[in-house]
Amino acid sequence: MNDQPKSNTPRTHAEIVAEARRRREAAALRANLGRRKAQSRERSEPDDLTPPNDPIQKETACR
Repeated sequence: MNDQPKSNTPRTHAEIVAEARRRREAAALRANLGRRKAQSRERSEPDDLTPPNDPIQKETACR
C-alpha cells in the first residue's frame, strides 16, 4: 500500500496534513466499528461465552 505520489515532486504541507487527517479518521472509524461489533456480540450471544454450571469445577476452584 504505497500512498506516495508517482512523481518526485515534494508534497505541500497541506497535502501532508490532509493525508494525516484521512488516516486518523479511517483509524477512528475502524476502531468504532470494532467496538460496535464487540458490543453487539456481547448483547446477542451472552450464553455462548458463559461456561456450563459444573459443581466439580466449583469445588476445585474453592480449595
